Amino acid sequence: MALEPLARRALRNWARPLVIALSLLGVASGAVAAGNRLVTAMVHRRSVRVMVDGQVHASLSTRARTVAEALAEAGVTLGPEDQVQPTPEQPLADKAENVVRVRRARPWRVEADGAVREGLSAATGVTEVLQAFGVTLDEDDRVQVQPRPDGGFTARVIRVREEVVTETEEIPFETLRRPSDQLEVGQVREVRAGVPGLLERKVRLVYENGELVAREVIGEAVVREPVDRILAYGTVGTVARGGQVYRYRKVLEMRATAYAPGDGNTPGQYTATGVLARKGVAAVDPRVIPLGTRLYVDGYGPAIAADTGGAVKGNRIDLAFDTPEEARAFGVRTVKVYILE
Repeated sequence: MALEPLARRALRNWARPLVIALSLLGVASGAVAAGNRLVTAMVHRRSVRVMVDGQVHASLSTRARTVAEALAEAGVTLGPEDQVQPTPEQPLADKAENVVRVRRARPWRVEADGAVREGLSAATGVTEVLQAFGVTLDEDDRVQVQPRPDGGFTARVIRVREEVVTETEEIPFETLRRPSDQLEVGQVREVRAGVPGLLERKVRLVYENGELVAREVIGEAVVREPVDRILAYGTVGTVARGGQVYRYRKVLEMRATAYAPGDGNTPGQYTATGVLARKGVAAVDPRVIPLGTRLYVDGYGPAIAADTGGAVKGNRIDLAFDTPEEARAFGVRTVKVYILE
């Protein structure tokens, strides 16, 4: 019985260091596990900055592995036409800050070539937007972009077309007057007909959407010079009739009639100026030939403008004869009337 407590005590003394060692070993194992968990957590946490339309939307320290997971954690929902860089499936980097850029699609209305196209686009350049809508620009085309109240934009494509055309224009001729001793005073004859010249002009035309908006003359040349018209006017101031030479200052072609006292149409023997109505007296329109003017009438002879008549108006002359028979024989004819000096 006495040996049993002694054996038990020896057993306890031997076992105590072992228990202490085992306890220490357990504490160390727990610390290692905790450290491993801490390291693991530190290794897999990534820095992400989310930019939406150029503005910082969120800065994250996340265990997300891909861009899509980071966007979901930041509360960013993508529309069908939104653009993301890097792409949603791209893995996040472990040791560097990840910058995720989101560009929201905006409503666009594109007016081009008589058609209207509408939709969403996240493109930043107008050319990219137009390409997304199937519209291409030529070198000279222009685009007008206007913002809309809904946050979108309207783009109007102006098709610009230029062409160079040739235009012609007549150059008017001048009329030259030259004296001629082959014509009587008051006579005019065309010696040479005038011919207009021709000017050729190069013009640049600018059209916008089919409408002419500008024209510019870029060159011109005379391809045919004008030919002046030449008129000859008479300078001969004398006329010889019946062996006598008459000097005159003007010649007229007039419609001539005849009258005589006693012909049934002449009211009396005296004219409007009081002279006797006889051969050598002419009735005229004083607005054309003043009364008292000395005349020579072809086919009649010398005369003086000394009478008027109700039917004698304008370019007409009524010639007096001594007898009704002579007046009837003269009849009605066109005559040259020389206004004598």
